[in-house]
Order: sequence, then C-alpha cells, then structure tokens
Amino acid sequence: MRVMSKLIVCGALLAAGPALAQQTADEIAFATGLFGDAAQGQVHRACYVRVYDAAHLKAHPIQKVTDIRIILSARPLTAAEKKGSDEAPAEESLWRWRYAVHAILRNGSVRERATTTPCTPGVDEKGTLHMRCNAACDTGDEVRLKDGGRAITFGIAQEDLADKKYDPHDDKAKPVDDNYFRLERAPMAQCAFSP
Repeated sequence: MRVMSKLIVCGALLAAGPALAQQTADEIAFATGLFGDAAQGQVHRACYVRVYDAAHLKAHPIQKVTDIRIILSARPLTAAEKKGSDEAPAEESLWRWRYAVHAILRNGSVRERATTTPCTPGVDEKGTLHMRCNAACDTGDEVRLKDGGRAITFGIAQEDLADKKYDPHDDKAKPVDDNYFRLERAPMAQCAFSP
C-alpha cells in the first residue's frame, strides 16, 4: 500500500512537471511584457491611468467612473511562501502578483479595489498576455496587456466598480458601464495612492 501511494504521488508530480514549466514560462513572458527586463528577485510596479474627457462621458451616460488608476505589482516570494505550511500550500510561482485600483466617480466619491488573493499570469490561445485575479470557478478579474505593455484592459468579473451592490444574476439589475476599462501606461508618480 505504501509503495502504491508513493507511485501515485510520484506520478502526479511527473504529470505536473510540464504544466509547472509552462506556468513558469507564461509568468516570465507576462513579467517581461509588463516590466521589460523582469529580473527575478526584484520588486516590480507599473502604473496605468485613464482620465475620461467630457465627450466620452457624454457618449457614455451610464458610466460613473471619470478617472481610474491601476498599480500592477510583483514581488519575489518569500522562503516561507515557497515552502508552504499547514495553513497555506507552497506557491509555485516566481512572484506574488497583485493589483490595486483607485477610481473617482462623477459625484467625486472614490472607489478602491484590490486583489484578495494572488493573481495568476498566463498566455491565452491567441498569445495574449494576461493575469487573472480574485478567481472563483471559471471567472475572475482580468488584466490583458495591449500594445506591448503600453496599455492594458482591465475587466471586473461579476461586479461593477461604481456600484458595490450590483448583481449580474439579477435580471432586473440596471445596465452598467463600469466593469471594463482600457488604460495607458503612465509614470509611477501618477499612481500616488496607497494600494
């Protein structure tokens, strides 16, 4: 019985090997697309900004977000995160990925959102570099790199940035226009909010 369980565990590890190698390659590709020279062992941050002008807001009267800023960050895993514990399994990535959003609405109020769990970078079937966060089942918030990292699209799954009570499963829910955004790369000084 003990020999059989060892064989099963070893078989599972061997099967996971190629998948883990692909995951690592995807993560490095995403980091390189986002940060350029993505040297391991360093903390990386990138800022993306979109300020909507009056013409855009007039054409999108339902949209409440007038200004949105996103920080994407990656820090090397600690030794404890790599090793794992009874409370948290070992992590199989090179960096701990996160995002933080700061948005201003038409009425001047501020909305903030951040990852609650580590994000997972990847490459889709079309070769687009992306990162999924706050994933539950088959949905999750998503960042997609555009124009070689000079821009991103940011989509919020199952929610709306301007309306915390929005329920996509409610057939009577009002339409929303604050759950998908395109932002341009900007200097970190333009993301001077506390994530």
